Amino acid sequence: MQPGFLYINMKYKYLKFILVITITQIAVNIFPQTNCDEGKILVLEDVRRSVENSLIDAVTVTAGLKSGIEITAFYKGSELIKISTTDNLSETEQIFFSKGHLKIFERSGYRNGKQYYLAWYADEGKIFCFQNLLSGRFLEPDDNQCLEILKTVDEYLLALQ
Repeated sequence: MQPGFLYINMKYKYLKFILVITITQIAVNIFPQTNCDEGKILVLEDVRRSVENSLIDAVTVTAGLKSGIEITAFYKGSELIKISTTDNLSETEQIFFSKGHLKIFERSGYRNGKQYYLAWYADEGKIFCFQNLLSGRFLEPDDNQCLEILKTVDEYLLALQ
């Protein structure tokens, strides 16, 4: 074996290694690992459909915040089933409840000239999944986002009392 051949052979092995690493990194970014349980999400989507179908018979209560956010709450009997908000910055939020518990929090609007449509899914008092509804991509929810959402829901509930 000639020394030049060994150099070329090593060069190709190195390039193959780099290629495998690159493909692996791309796959990890395209298909991230999340705790988004599809079964739970399907159940929550059924809750959303049920709530949307119940809005015809719902009683509404409206309130406004000093920040300019308009809140509309929908009740079926005495049970809160949905909160809908709009603000003067063309952002809307749809918040779905079942048996007094937060199930889905959606936020949509425009930011920096781009449209966004985001959803957070909650079960057993905890937000467990985040989805970009425009791309369909599921992501791990950020702790700060979850805290901000829970504070927002509390603020709306206080304003409605």
